[in-house]
This record gives sequence, C-alpha cells and structure tokens, in this order.
Amino acid sequence: MSAGGAGDPHEAWRDQLSDEYRVLQDKIDKIGAFRFTIRGWSITLVLASAFGAITAKLPSYYPLLGLVVIVAVFLVMERDQARYTLTFGRRSAILEKRIWRLLRSTTPATAPYASGGMVPGLAHEIGDMKFAQSNLTRWLDVHGYWFFYGLQIVLIVFLSLWLEHQRGTARQPETPSIMIVNSGSDPIQRDRPPNQPQLSRQEGNGPSQRANQGKR
Repeated sequence: MSAGGAGDPHEAWRDQLSDEYRVLQDKIDKIGAFRFTIRGWSITLVLASAFGAITAKLPSYYPLLGLVVIVAVFLVMERDQARYTLTFGRRSAILEKRIWRLLRSTTPATAPYASGGMVPGLAHEIGDMKFAQSNLTRWLDVHGYWFFYGLQIVLIVFLSLWLEHQRGTARQPETPSIMIVNSGSDPIQRDRPPNQPQLSRQEGNGPSQRANQGKR
C-alpha cells in the first residue's frame, strides 16, 4: 500500500489533525472579533451614560454606579474569551508539531517543499513574536482587559461622586451677610462719658422734667 493511498493511516490522521486545526483557527478569529465587540459595547455604554448624566439634571447621580456591575459583566465575559484564546493557541501549536511530523515522515527529504520549514506554523510564529516582547508587553497582551475595564470602573465611580458633590453644592443657598444696627439705643446713654452714672429716661433733662422741678 502506498503512502498516499486511501487507506493510509498517516494520511487519515493528518487529515483529522488538519480539520481540528482549521476549527481552532476559526474559533480564535471569532473570539477576537467578539472581544472587540464587547469592548465597543462597554465604551459606548459608559460614554453615553456619562454624557447624558452631565447634560441632564438628575435628582441623584448615585444610580450611575450601577454601570459598574455591567462593566464587571463585560470584564468576566472577556476574561473567559481570553482563556479560550490561550487554550486554543496552545492546542494549535501542538497540532502544528504533529502535522509537521506526519508530513516529514511521509515526504521524501529531497522534495523541494520539504525544506520550507514547519507547515502549518502560524501558532509558532505568533509564539516566537510574543516571546521576543518584554514582560510588561506580554502581560498587557494577555491580561490587558483588566486595565481596560478597571479604568472604566474608576471613571464611573469618580464621575458619580463628582456629579453628586456638584449637585449638593449647587443646592446650598449662599448665606447673606447680616449687619445688626442698634437703632433703638438711647443717645444719652450712648454718648455718656465712662465715669458718669447712667441716667434713666425718667431722670432726663427734658422740658417736662424741668417744669416739675420748678414747681417743687
């Protein structure tokens, strides 16, 4: 039986691995598009809510904190998708090695296409590229969604507290300056020298008082 016959177990095994490899690559592409869509939803929701809260006069801005729950749900969704991407990427690298071994075992070493390197080799190329990056860049590439959604949560909390503080400040009326003027004070008592005893209003020197003293 020839190596390329219909009943060749190597070819059947290679086809099975190739089919799985294509499925994984398709899933990785769809996950990437889904993660991009989730981030778009999150940004649109936060920006639209922030703009509406600033322009509208709400009785309270604390309900904006409910956006934190929605953003946290988006974070969990993308975390799961990121884990799937890592798992599928590792599996793709394993499949590439197995497919390449089968190709080398069934292909003459003198064939012109046998010296072109690993085929398929996309997962290995991406892995080598990430390995050449710095630790911070690799961490952001894998776990950057924590920073992305964490920044949105901080923005929501800060905006809610700031708007509520501004609303409370605007509602407080300004305290007017009050000047107390004692207009009912007695000029006699007010202009009295410090050593002169106080005089009651009945002991004044008015005309009626002098007339009574003359009669006496």
